Amino acid sequence: MDASAIGGKFNRRLVEHTQPFWDAVERNEVIVIVSDMLEEEVMREKTPQRVKDFFELLQKSNAVQITTDEETE
Repeated sequence: MDASAIGGKFNRRLVEHTQPFWDAVERNEVIVIVSDMLEEEVMREKTPQRVKDFFELLQKSNAVQITTDEETE
């Protein structure tokens, strides 16, 4: 997974197709499930700051945090 894109949010080629999803997230119509694996990927040094900032806002919204274990991996 390329954390620099987070579901097409910052990918110019995908934004037309993904913006309705992100709009639904903002309206609390969709619950986003965020795993610790995704968080680890996003918080890597190479990830652009705007993606990190967006991810932190996402976590403060209606996101549900899950922790992976052997079975989920």
